[in-house]
Amino acid sequence: MGMTIKSKSTISSIDIGKFIACFLIVILHCNVLEHFDSDWSQFAITNIFMRIAVPFFFVTSGYFLGKKMQSGADPKSIVINYCRRLLFPLVVFSIVNITEYVFVFLYKGDDLSQIMLKIFSSIIFYPFGALWFVQACIIGSLMLIPFYRSNKLGYAVFIGMILFLIALPFNSYYFIVDGTFLQSYVDDILEIIWSIRNGIFVGFVYLAIGSYIGIKQIQIKKSLVVSIVLLSGFLLSGEVYLVWNHWIPKDDTSLFISHLILTPALLLLLLQTPINISVPISITLRNLSVGIYYLHKPILLMVSVLSFNNLSTWLVTFSLAVGICLLFYRLNFETTNKLLK
Repeated sequence: MGMTIKSKSTISSIDIGKFIACFLIVILHCNVLEHFDSDWSQFAITNIFMRIAVPFFFVTSGYFLGKKMQSGADPKSIVINYCRRLLFPLVVFSIVNITEYVFVFLYKGDDLSQIMLKIFSSIIFYPFGALWFVQACIIGSLMLIPFYRSNKLGYAVFIGMILFLIALPFNSYYFIVDGTFLQSYVDDILEIIWSIRNGIFVGFVYLAIGSYIGIKQIQIKKSLVVSIVLLSGFLLSGEVYLVWNHWIPKDDTSLFISHLILTPALLLLLLQTPINISVPISITLRNLSVGIYYLHKPILLMVSVLSFNNLSTWLVTFSLAVGICLLFYRLNFETTNKLLK
């Protein structure tokens, strides 16, 4: 029997999960964990606990996109509307981030040709300001259209996993190609695209998994889901230890096979874990997870010039992002609502 999610408190559990994920992302980007003396402690905490945040955002986005497919509307129109909704903040915040980074590049002494090349590369391959996630959601969802229409999401999940495995040597599993004939090819590709984290190799698989859960209304006993979460968490810990022992820094070392199991399991667990908070608070947390994500990088870049320590930088950045969001939610302008919700 399929699982129908109607409870407002159940939805609240996802809203809280998204807010916590955003909270972890800001901590990560502010390098708060550098206060740990042990490099292994930083690496373990970062990759066992914090790197799950972005995959969780992807899977939940895919889940709700999949739920919309149940309306009977044309999948293409649903995806196009979804992409339009994301395109506006992507463009606006890209302009903000590019403007900031131009000043950074000028301060570093880059000439105009270097700056233009970096801007072009960021727009095409890896947007400044952590906006790669937004771009990846757009690209990944567009790739899913034929699978939505043919009701073949299982194929999308399989293809996505293959693409994800291909991406691993460009990130956490670079040690596999290190010292082989493939190393130069991987290095040359990363020199151009900066990061393999994009809609094709990362966003697609997570959106597909989330959509599959949403459309198929997957139901698994909570006790089994908890077991899967614990087992996949254990496997992730082992995988992180493996990567640490062979670690060659490449990109951000954030891609782990275990995430493909752990993230959807966490989603399924939250769907079956009611949390009784008021609807307005739940919606506010959901909106904050969006607004803070968009704002934190531009704010962080400005705050970083004040030479705070990392903990103070995080506190100021997070507080300003929350304050700006809450202010504009109260003002309720249509334009800022589209940007920060």
